[in-house]
Amino acid sequence: HGRCIDHVEPRTSTIVPQAGRGAFAVRSLLRDQVITTTPLLHVADADFFNLYNVTSMFDENDNEHYQKHVDTVVGSQILLNYCFGHEETTVILCPYGSGINYINHDATLANVKIRWAVDFDVVHDDEVVQSWTVE
Repeated sequence: HGRCIDHVEPRTSTIVPQAGRGAFAVRSLLRDQVITTTPLLHVADADFFNLYNVTSMFDENDNEHYQKHVDTVVGSQILLNYCFGHEETTVILCPYGSGINYINHDATLANVKIRWAVDFDVVHDDEVVQSWTVE
């Protein structure tokens, strides 16, 4: 119950040296063609991705212990770069299917779009998706 994704392959990008690897078409793709499908990891609270300063200390037996300082967020886990969310909810959706993270995730340079499945009834219930829609 999957979809063939043999029309793209991972390669090193030539856009800029920092671009890394990406998904590249091996043949012409039609407008609105499905490139891949993916399951989503649902993270209930975006704060899960927060990074904090950690200090180490030693006890009287010379065992090292770590203390996380939760008073100041110092960054986010890099995985968050590949996930999707909305400002009106704390829920984060992280795709983890085959090759999905090679697809351009830059909001200003993207040449594909992400959409809810509408014709993949095996694992999709449109009624449930619509109940989650933020208005």
